[in-house]
Amino acid sequence: MVIRAGRMSVFRAIHLKFLRLFGSPPSLVEHACQLAARGNHRQAVDLFVQAAKAGSSAACLELGRAYLFGIGLPHCAAAALHWLDRAAVGGVVEAQFMIASLALQGHTNSPSQNWFENASGAKAGAADYPMALRWVEQAASSGHAPSQALLGFILTSGPPALRDVRRGDDCYRRAADAGCAHGQLGWSLALLRADPVANADDARSLLTEAARADLPIAHYLLGVLAGRDSPASEAAPEMAAHFLAGARLGHAPSQLACGLSLLHGDGVRPDAFQGESWIRRAALAGEVEAFAALGKLYGQSAGGAADTTSPLPPNFAEAMLWFGRASASGHMGAACALARLHLQNVGAGADRGEALRLLRGAAELGDQAACDELAAVVLANRSIASSAGHDESRAILAWFRERATQGDPAAAYNVGVCCVAGIGMAANDAEALPWFRIAAEHLPIAQYSCGLMLVEGRGAAQDLVAGRRLLLQASEQGLPEAEALAGEMLLNGRGGPADLGTAKILFRQAAEGGHAGALYALGLMALGYYQEPEDPQAARVFLRRAAEQGHAGAMAALAARYPARDRCPAAVQPQAIDAGASRELTLELL
Repeated sequence: MVIRAGRMSVFRAIHLKFLRLFGSPPSLVEHACQLAARGNHRQAVDLFVQAAKAGSSAACLELGRAYLFGIGLPHCAAAALHWLDRAAVGGVVEAQFMIASLALQGHTNSPSQNWFENASGAKAGAADYPMALRWVEQAASSGHAPSQALLGFILTSGPPALRDVRRGDDCYRRAADAGCAHGQLGWSLALLRADPVANADDARSLLTEAARADLPIAHYLLGVLAGRDSPASEAAPEMAAHFLAGARLGHAPSQLACGLSLLHGDGVRPDAFQGESWIRRAALAGEVEAFAALGKLYGQSAGGAADTTSPLPPNFAEAMLWFGRASASGHMGAACALARLHLQNVGAGADRGEALRLLRGAAELGDQAACDELAAVVLANRSIASSAGHDESRAILAWFRERATQGDPAAAYNVGVCCVAGIGMAANDAEALPWFRIAAEHLPIAQYSCGLMLVEGRGAAQDLVAGRRLLLQASEQGLPEAEALAGEMLLNGRGGPADLGTAKILFRQAAEGGHAGALYALGLMALGYYQEPEDPQAARVFLRRAAEQGHAGAMAALAARYPARDRCPAAVQPQAIDAGASRELTLELL
């Protein structure tokens, strides 16, 4: 056997030498391919070079592949393009397709390119769509299905100047009919774009075929379609299976979706650590939503006790890191979340100034949540309001005015708050009242604010009847402040006839919400005022609860240990109802 193997080796060497001396380019290419299949890439490259110099376009294609993939030769994109260009000019369809693909990745055979720079790992440039279009049109015209799919992509998703959606969709259809997986993917998207309901079954069938070819985005879209077309509980297992398949193929959005499914147990057994691992993989691949998801995962307990429902313990330093990356990538929601962590002084390097910078940046980009958050911070801390400057205060007011004119009732209410508080303008109750009236058509807090101003005669002449009506409307929505003040007006007959029974009901409802003034009123009524039967034990409970909130009248009554009736207030006064409760208007955030 040793002798026979030696003879075979000698024969092959002689045959190889004969080919190099007398072989035609096609025979050189054929033998080189056989050598490459056996792993003899160095000898194969020598034959490919000889055939290429003799004018073989097929050999040029193989040399381009060798340089591109680093097989038998060092990887060099510029050298690959040199040989692929020669093959493409010679009419080799696959070379034309490969040049187009490389052009979309930023690799072009520009004269400015240096082979040694490319070999050392120089970065690709910007995608060259015109060059890609020129070559792929030639390849597609010969019926090459992958080229037709790539042409469809350029015509439907390329620069606007090159787009021809109808022609691009037709290219996708022809590629799909030829069994090309990328064509099936593109044609399914075209069908969904045309009519997502009527074409859902055809699109799903095409995506299933593409998924069998291990296209990860096809798995991802099948998961999305399953969730869209079926109840969540029924679709969850199918969604999770497709997301996992796409994740294993390296598709970052699938990795994120798979991780979230594992975290929440949607269609799979909950596994927080595996879920976090998949989300982290997506983040390391540059998926911006994964940055934000990791930040939310680790920062969800910010500002309070640990969340016992959280699958992982809080890690605010990690949360700030990932929210920071998401914010730097333009994720506005992450900017707001990171600002909240700074404002709540959690995590390393918490900085109130950085929080304001983040909120300002997101607000300037049009993030309405950031506008609201920034306005809330400014209103809650007057030192920040003074440091924010008049221009920023005016910007806050302008944001709310713009949204209010578009029909946003919360924004209309916030304009009224700015008018009352002097944010962006001089304080002006008269200007605030019309905004509160607009918001009062939708928001209980606006009904209360408008009613309070009318009762007190702020911004307009005092109107107890209208004020009482608005307070009762707000009371129907369960607002404790409105329930307490409306109860006082009914008790004392202000703005209409007295109604002791309804007043007591409103006081009890407000007391359930912890309103100190309502608790005080119930305490006085339990002492026998307003023809109510005495109940010293209940009075003690109500007054003590009010006193614990700092209500001065309740504290005085308790200190006197239920004095004689002539030493106690003879009536529930409006100021007693409001005592202990904040009179400052606050923002209604969406």
